[in-house]
Amino acid sequence: MTIKDILRNSLDNFKLIFKRFPLSIISSILLSSVYAIGTIKSGGGIMASRSSMSLLLERVLFIAVFMFIFIALLNSFLESIFKKSYYKFITNIVGIAFIIGLFFITRRQGHVYGTKIYLIHSGIVIFFILSSLYIEILNNPKSLDVYLYGIIRSFCISMYCSIIILIGTILIAYIIISLFFEPTWAPYDIACFVIMNTVNLFIFLSFFPKAKKYEEYNIPNYIELIVGVIVPIIITIFGIILYFRSIIDLIQKKISMETTNYFIIFYCILAILNLMMFRLKKSNREINLYSKILPITMIPLVGLLLFSMWTKIKDFGVIENRYFLIIIGIWILFSAIYFIFNKYKNNIPIIIMASILVLISSIGPASAYNISLNSQEKRLEHYLSKNNMIKDGKIISNNITSMEYIREIRNILFYFYGIDNWFNKDIKDIDLIYNTDKKFYENTLKYFGFDIFYYDPDLTVEENHAQRYIEFGDEYFKIENIEEFKNSIEISIPGDSVDGYYIDVENNNLFVEKNGDKKYISFEDIEKKLLERNNDYTIDFDLIIDGKDIKVAIRSLYVQFGNTRLDAKIKIFEK
Repeated sequence: MTIKDILRNSLDNFKLIFKRFPLSIISSILLSSVYAIGTIKSGGGIMASRSSMSLLLERVLFIAVFMFIFIALLNSFLESIFKKSYYKFITNIVGIAFIIGLFFITRRQGHVYGTKIYLIHSGIVIFFILSSLYIEILNNPKSLDVYLYGIIRSFCISMYCSIIILIGTILIAYIIISLFFEPTWAPYDIACFVIMNTVNLFIFLSFFPKAKKYEEYNIPNYIELIVGVIVPIIITIFGIILYFRSIIDLIQKKISMETTNYFIIFYCILAILNLMMFRLKKSNREINLYSKILPITMIPLVGLLLFSMWTKIKDFGVIENRYFLIIIGIWILFSAIYFIFNKYKNNIPIIIMASILVLISSIGPASAYNISLNSQEKRLEHYLSKNNMIKDGKIISNNITSMEYIREIRNILFYFYGIDNWFNKDIKDIDLIYNTDKKFYENTLKYFGFDIFYYDPDLTVEENHAQRYIEFGDEYFKIENIEEFKNSIEISIPGDSVDGYYIDVENNNLFVEKNGDKKYISFEDIEKKLLERNNDYTIDFDLIIDGKDIKVAIRSLYVQFGNTRLDAKIKIFEK
């Protein structure tokens, strides 16, 4: 099938596609429009900063695309049962109300970029995707494997065609922009999104299968070869290697090796997908024997996975990664047992179980976010209580003398703050910290005697108490005797004013002003310090402004003398 045939099929069936998936296509068009407007306003490019409203609309419309696909397939199932269509109006109204409610609830939360909202939105999308794999064929479950094959085929066709269209569009846009306009990323950014979103979706839906009987599908011979021969050989070899590796880990007492756990998950999921698609291959004695042995091989491996996660949680508590590994392990265990005892070859319960677990892990008190947060907060309370640092539900100041406790508390705070992981937490959700100090992360010096985020594990506790590290980008900048300074602010200039401090450029000098008291730092002194450090990163100056001793730390300084422009990141430390 050529691209010309694909596009002709999509255009010829335009009315039928729009009739089957109307709100999904409309949501996709709105999503592309919102993205294009947001890209133009932000200047385009991968690193462009988009407004929170634009990001919120994009996320909600992205959810709407998959939700309305699910609703359209649900309507198809209901029509096959009740032979009436009045319920279509009800389901679509409920879907629209859900999307509007989700938008306003998320907006009220005010944390579009937060981990909690991101996990909820992602979980809803995955739930609708998984539910769309089976909802239309609930009354014909034995056709699931062929139905899944049709969906995979539609996805591959749409991706192939969209990538070809995208390459051609970018080449044409590049020639036109190079000849007639100033170079900018926005047209390429918009073209990529529109093609991979709206065009890709339209082609995908044009080939999306309808619920049919198994006999109505013609499966290519190469698909039978892949499902019944090639994939089983790969799984068998991979399984032997994985068992050998797991035995070595057990002998060496490395049962918590994360790499092995990920390989176990990959092996088991590949095995489950292979078993679900077996009806595409005509059964024989070898296939029947393989389908009986394969689910049994998964049980010891998933048992090892769950046991290793239990040991990790016992020692270090729950975090999102461990939570998700346990959820996947439970689903694999359920699937393996189901394959062993399932005699009717109805594999829909496996997908239903997956969709339920996704929903549980994304929303509500048992979600990954809430369980992980509660677990780590309890660990923090444990270590702080050991040092008599909790009173009336608040953290009180005390110098910690145990490096073991420092490391554990630091790791917990790093987890809350999203350092070295993607799952940063909203401080309002951490009762102990929020009730103590709404700027706790900035004031750990006050509570622990030194800045716990920048402690040096190679130094003693006393040495850590005598210094502080300031992080600018990837660099840790050390200022001696910084424990004297209690407050810090960060300013991006030119022309920024924070906490009464105003910074700008005047006559080739950088000046800091507060309450009319203005002090200058010449560019010559800045250049001299830069040369002394032999780099163009952080330097510092001591000043007295408005009767207070301050230290000005400057990083990434760029000066353009023609229009007195200065771009920099500056921290001001005040006694």
